[in-house]
Amino acid sequence: MKRASSKLFLSCVCLVLLLGMVLLGVQSQAQTFTYVTNDGSSSVSVINTASNAVTATVAVGIFPQGVAITPDGTRAYVTNDGTNSVSVIDTGTNTVVATVPVGIEPVGVAITPGIGPPTNKNQCKNDGWKVFTIPEKFKNQGDCVSFVNAGK
Repeated sequence: MKRASSKLFLSCVCLVLLLGMVLLGVQSQAQTFTYVTNDGSSSVSVINTASNAVTATVAVGIFPQGVAITPDGTRAYVTNDGTNSVSVIDTGTNTVVATVPVGIEPVGVAITPGIGPPTNKNQCKNDGWKVFTIPEKFKNQGDCVSFVNAGK
């Protein structure tokens, strides 16, 4: 009886370990979304690109036109033609976190691609500057690069 109990215990342990290895081997995929302005309903539809289903509708200003997403994907900026403003959407919660007044009838919006190159070596310490617009020529030094903008 003791031998059967030990065998059952070892079988369970092996099963749990095998299941754990399988689950660790499954890579999680980040979900991607599309943000679509709805001019007639003063809203933005959030569409899950994997399922092509609308997952949220966010109320914004009147006659939304352009939309741009920040490089880190945390904010969507929507121009509102009818209210002369830009709605800032938190993409994690799909809620408007700010409304910025701008000029008359804004249509287009664009976001710069990165935070820029480091200006001195101290900015490379403590894992800094891992995401930035890469200059044409640089020397790789691990997490940072040997590039300093001299302002020329």
